[in-house]
Amino acid sequence: MSAEELSRNDQHLRGLPSYQDSIAQLDAFLVVTSDALTKAFPYLQFSWSNERTFTTCHGYSENAYRGQSATRLADLPVAPDDWDRAFRIVVDHAATLGPVETGAFHDQSTVHDTLITAGGFSIRFGSIKATGLSGDTPCRLPQSVLDQAP
Repeated sequence: MSAEELSRNDQHLRGLPSYQDSIAQLDAFLVVTSDALTKAFPYLQFSWSNERTFTTCHGYSENAYRGQSATRLADLPVAPDDWDRAFRIVVDHAATLGPVETGAFHDQSTVHDTLITAGGFSIRFGSIKATGLSGDTPCRLPQSVLDQAP
């Protein structure tokens, strides 16, 4: 990608929330959504698992990052009879992030691994032997870059 294209992408990213704000938005989504799942299905008790990581947006921006949030994990799987309702809860909450699209890597009676995109965020919701809810932010500039003059 040319330096001009990278600069144009950075200019576009300047009009969007910061990387830090996007991480906070994703974390809030994960907590609110896992709490809603626990309220609907009390056997699902979520806690944080894994460390947060981030990657650069190589080929799109020299200054932007994509955050990969820690995972909200419940020790038990979603019961087969509860899956459709649980998935609907996650999709409905994802709509607060932006327009929603859904897909599935696996969607069988006891094996579920789904991808939900919303407003540039990627949300993974799955259930096999446990239940996991995680996500990635879209590429965003860190606040330190946004604070600098373009």
